[in-house]
Amino acid sequence: MSAASWLGFPRAETTIACSGAEHRLRWEHGELHALDHGDPDAERALVALGGEPCACVELLDAWAQHASDLRVLVLGTRGAGDRIPAPEQLESPGVARARQGGWFVGARPVAMTSRSRMTTFVGSAQAAAGSGPDVDPELARMERLARLLSLGGGIDRRLVATVAAHWRERRAAAPAAQIEAAIQGRLLCSLRDWLGSVELELVFEIRPEADPSPSLTADAGLLRARLPFSWLVDVWGRGLETIWGRFCLAASTSDGRSWELLTVGPDLGKPGVIRVELPS
Repeated sequence: MSAASWLGFPRAETTIACSGAEHRLRWEHGELHALDHGDPDAERALVALGGEPCACVELLDAWAQHASDLRVLVLGTRGAGDRIPAPEQLESPGVARARQGGWFVGARPVAMTSRSRMTTFVGSAQAAAGSGPDVDPELARMERLARLLSLGGGIDRRLVATVAAHWRERRAAAPAAQIEAAIQGRLLCSLRDWLGSVELELVFEIRPEADPSPSLTADAGLLRARLPFSWLVDVWGRGLETIWGRFCLAASTSDGRSWELLTVGPDLGKPGVIRVELPS
């Protein structure tokens, strides 16, 4: 993945309980780092020899496994009001399976809450693993992904952006339905928050990356958005959905400091450019 993908992305950091202490995890330039572990490979070797598992290193491994996993785009956070619960906070998997029947329900996971998305995901993984004395490796992997998606400090959003950046470079190979749902769900949450309407309805169309005219308009009581897949990385991933009360349709920078933001006002009139320059 090119270094240009991460221009202007602020790093994100959170703490977790690990080995009886509070340890720091940091996302920077598309990678997750365990700041309190000098040699993660040595700790992996100790675990392989029968040592106690290390939560930080487990999450580093989970990140490496899922940094291009399309399921992250379906399961991950839609925004600030859509925090993913940790696995131990979920309801009974049996109840979830009876209600939903799977982690990907139909073609529009947009309407599912973070709790129902994650509950059905973990519940389905447990159902597939069956019962027995040994821990199923696939179930363990899925539970690590669930924990990765529940990390705070903005790392959950950075994971979605990392996966989206990977698939932006492989756009032709990406399943269209999942890509469309990934953008539409986050776009809808952002627009509802911006306009203060939970009843807002949206018609969304993915535009080619080379299209110079992303748009957001109103038509017969519906919002119509035409945006490229890159909006998910360039705008949503950086937290630039709104600025000065306006909605951002596109963001570009050559150095991570000077920005051109194509925005539209609440009246959904003609888009205008906002130029921003950050201090050195």
